[in-house]
Amino acid sequence: VIRGLSSDAENDTILRKILGEIFTSTIQALQDLRQSGDTLMGHLEQCFDNLSPRLVNEESNLLSESIKCPIMVLGETGSGKSSFINLVLGCELLPHSLLSNTNTICEIQYGENFKACFHLTGSSKEEHSFKSLEEMRQSLSNKIQKKGEQKSLYKRVEIFLPSDILKTGLLIVDSPGIADTGEMTDIVLGYLIKACAFIYIINSENAGGVAPDRLQHLFKKVVEKVFRDEQDYRSTCAMFICNKWDQVPYEERSKVYQDTVKKLCSESTGWPNCTEDQIFRLSTKEAMFIQDTPERYIVGHFAAVLHKINGLIPESRHILLINSARFLQQVLDKAAMFIETSLSDVNLSQEERMIKNKETLEDLTKLRKDVNEFFEKEKNNFDKGLEKIIRDLRDHLRSKETVSALCDFTHSMDTAGVKWKEATIKVRIKLYDSITEEIQRWETQNKKLEILGSGMAKQFQQKFPDFDSKLFNLQKRYIQHSKSGKMVAEDEEPFVPVIVAEKFDNINLGLKVLMGISISPVLLIGAIIRLPVWGIKELARKVKGHMLEKEYDTDPKVSLRKYAESILESTSDPIKMKPIMENEVSPMFQYLDNQRRRVLQQIEAELNLLDKRKEEKETREFIAKNCSSQKVRFERLRRRLTYFYKIELMKNSYKKLSEFELEETLYQGLFGEVCKVLPKVETDHHLEAVVVKNKHRIDGVNIMEHMRVEEAYRSKRFVYNMPCISMMLESSSEHHFFWPVLSLPKCSFRSFVKSKLINPEEKTQTLYTYIEPVISGLDFLHTKKLVHVDVSQDSVMVDQNDRVKLMHITYPQKLDLSLFPEASTELEQFVHFHWETMSASSQREYSFQHDMYGVGLMMWEIWTGQKAFQQVVTGLEPRTLLQFIRFLSMNKNSLRLGVEDGLGILAVNAWNDCIIKCQNLSINAADLLNTLAPCKNSTFDYSHAQAPLYSR
Repeated sequence: VIRGLSSDAENDTILRKILGEIFTSTIQALQDLRQSGDTLMGHLEQCFDNLSPRLVNEESNLLSESIKCPIMVLGETGSGKSSFINLVLGCELLPHSLLSNTNTICEIQYGENFKACFHLTGSSKEEHSFKSLEEMRQSLSNKIQKKGEQKSLYKRVEIFLPSDILKTGLLIVDSPGIADTGEMTDIVLGYLIKACAFIYIINSENAGGVAPDRLQHLFKKVVEKVFRDEQDYRSTCAMFICNKWDQVPYEERSKVYQDTVKKLCSESTGWPNCTEDQIFRLSTKEAMFIQDTPERYIVGHFAAVLHKINGLIPESRHILLINSARFLQQVLDKAAMFIETSLSDVNLSQEERMIKNKETLEDLTKLRKDVNEFFEKEKNNFDKGLEKIIRDLRDHLRSKETVSALCDFTHSMDTAGVKWKEATIKVRIKLYDSITEEIQRWETQNKKLEILGSGMAKQFQQKFPDFDSKLFNLQKRYIQHSKSGKMVAEDEEPFVPVIVAEKFDNINLGLKVLMGISISPVLLIGAIIRLPVWGIKELARKVKGHMLEKEYDTDPKVSLRKYAESILESTSDPIKMKPIMENEVSPMFQYLDNQRRRVLQQIEAELNLLDKRKEEKETREFIAKNCSSQKVRFERLRRRLTYFYKIELMKNSYKKLSEFELEETLYQGLFGEVCKVLPKVETDHHLEAVVVKNKHRIDGVNIMEHMRVEEAYRSKRFVYNMPCISMMLESSSEHHFFWPVLSLPKCSFRSFVKSKLINPEEKTQTLYTYIEPVISGLDFLHTKKLVHVDVSQDSVMVDQNDRVKLMHITYPQKLDLSLFPEASTELEQFVHFHWETMSASSQREYSFQHDMYGVGLMMWEIWTGQKAFQQVVTGLEPRTLLQFIRFLSMNKNSLRLGVEDGLGILAVNAWNDCIIKCQNLSINAADLLNTLAPCKNSTFDYSHAQAPLYSR
């Protein structure tokens, strides 16, 4: 375990150093900007609170040599926390007398010598050095142990210990018992949120073991703090130790353990997302006894505990790096966007800039209005829903059956010699428990509050990324500022940027609660469950009991029954219940309001930027020169960070090819293949899938282009692609590839066309319906500055509903010439590439028009029923690729239709013109669709045509 922790610490140090250096470069770039008089820093500081201090603080934390990994040890008083810590340390450090308990926070970390630093309640502290472990333990016993009601003099104690396990960077935090005091619980919460992991010690010796009410109370406090401070917290970083297991009778152990699992893993009473592998049985006494042998054995349950700790630490360190990287990514993206907007203004006239600013102002104002209206609407809907739930709960609690079930116990109460005051206390105690259980049963059965919370959560889950995406696309449109249909298409179907998507894929605890993912009962249902306890004590005082007290002397059972009913009626009064429940969910609404504030802050920053542009005093020459140089600098930083983020930090979020069984290859082309796969571990969905194994290598230069490709694959709004199941990252020491895992298509486009019977009189119209989705899909891709390299009947697929799907998305680029060996005679694989993308002497970048070249060949093939250039490819005299390139470069060798194909008829002429223009690279996708318009509803007599027709 120590070896594993040490190895992880070394790897973490390497990653922190890389990320820290990118922070350093960013800070320097921003400082240079400020000195140059550029307004970028002012704009960024409007978008990010305390930007400069935050960047410096992140840099300092990342490059620090003494990064600690805190593990918080929690539990109720007397559960054996200190004994457990001693066990992990392998020595008797903390006192653990039965008569006393830890009275303050203790931070135990590595030190070359025995030392302790006692922090007093003010800012002063006492430092003590010790010659031995025994001397330090004695000092700790005198200073930190709680005796009776004595309060601690210290707010925390730092303990330095020469220990191998602490040398790995581990920092163990011992805490006072949970709920000993409210003040101490708040301090514990602060540590808990920042901890890499926390271990909750359960006293198995106590009847019932874990106390759900205290666990729920702890988690409620965690949630409130997460909401208030907007910090990330992963509930899965928890471990639960059933301590003192040796004290549980052998015959009862199975029952006690199963009861503990049930309590911890229950949605309504347990810890969120808790699974059985987070729960361990342990006797620190037995484990210490075994460890005290000369061999210092670590076996059984304690070995399992250590290995679990070892597994939690890397994940916890990882999330800290991810949070830092995402923050920097947002800053750099915003800076890049600002530079682009400044450059986009340089070549515009004053009038054009005014029009552009006016349109953007209108869009931003509308977005601001939409954000406010959405939040207000959802808040009102929740309020109305809460009021209805409270009314339903009131009706249930006041129903004849429920009143009888909850209050009939008073008939059997022994009132002999019991005074009125004492009797009412007994009634309240019993009634509190009964009402709590009844409300919990009612909500568990009806799930009304859970449904309300998850319904609202669904709206926010959809809208949060949508607001961010709209703002992102508004900024993009400002830069590109075009009134063409292409920009309208992007506005209607925007790809959600990866940074926006990941912000909500890896959702923090606050939004998780909001979304109702398993832990909503803890906050929402928990509010109701605790209502009788918190509410009745306050409300019961208002029940007028003096009249019942007089009646008690003559008929005690009747008066107690009336008293119980009056408490139940007062408790279920909606006027009294609503403020209590609203108070319970108020942290959630504060959190939501903070999210609204953040979106509005970004919008306000953009509006302020527009105002400043009206008064821009810098010359166009200054803007062009300054922004152009800064654009290059910030673009390099963005690429460095994105490459580090995707390839180093997020690599475990991608699938691996080794997780699938390869079944068959559906298509094999020059730049990739489509393989049918089956997951090795069976899942509920997508049992069969395909992996698109492209050959486009990822590096630090092209990483941003690959992000755009990933956005396209992941987008649910791009209807011309098979649904994306996940992304796969295949890496070696030299190369990295992103491969999409998609739903299984039905067949290739070629197989689909061949399977169809075509009526000669409807040939043009039918073939148009086949090719139109291919062209439309490419048109959409091209508006995103993406291409479908290798467009052919074999590479394009069709799904189960006969809809065309584009599988090979990439970005415009020069193709790898090593894939085009001039001496090759295997020409079939090169047919659908334009000659200038394959020519070593005059190679051009593969771009949009080269996709259209492939479309032209597809159109010729489906019309004639033949394969393109087959006489050359399969001729008796073998040709090399170099000879084939020369052949293609001659205009006279272009494919075209003849008189026998119906040439001379308007629709056929249009089809033929498109084939020729595609080969000449003189037409784009949108214009191709317009040119093909005569074919859309064309019906002519083609009986004279010689072209073969497909049959089944």
